Amino acid sequence: MNCLNVHLSIPASPEGNSNAWVHALTIPVESLMPLSLRPFKLLRYICYAILAAHGELSLSQETVSPSFPYDSPTVDITEIPPEGVLNIYYHVNADEQTFPLDPQLECLTAFHTSDSLVSLRQVDFRNMIGARDGTCVVTGHEMMFCDAVHLITVSMGDDVCVIYFI
Repeated sequence: MNCLNVHLSIPASPEGNSNAWVHALTIPVESLMPLSLRPFKLLRYICYAILAAHGELSLSQETVSPSFPYDSPTVDITEIPPEGVLNIYYHVNADEQTFPLDPQLECLTAFHTSDSLVSLRQVDFRNMIGARDGTCVVTGHEMMFCDAVHLITVSMGDDVCVIYFI
């Protein structure tokens, strides 16, 4: 089975002066193809969604490929090595700051509520986030100046399914 391994460049230190490559996604080519007419554009978008930073795909860790085939409707299987895995690297643009998703992404909890009612969990959510992060993860301001928000919300009329990360 031919697969694509996608690696993301994320800050290796809090100061952000060095980056590390993190393996973020493995997807079989056969599963990727039906998802988009332009599979590499879809992969670039997924990387953007994870890091919240624009960037470019490349077959190299060191440099960005100037002619990456974003508009190709297929993945060229001849470029996949004999072991069946093609490594792709997402280089964040130099002028972008990354805001990666919580590394505990797989530890999600879902609950249903009504947006016209405030549950005890919703009241405690801001306090839990403040205790966990200490400061706003976007601005660095003290929590008293920030709001905590759910990363993913799905609303259907008065019912809301909220998925949040602990």
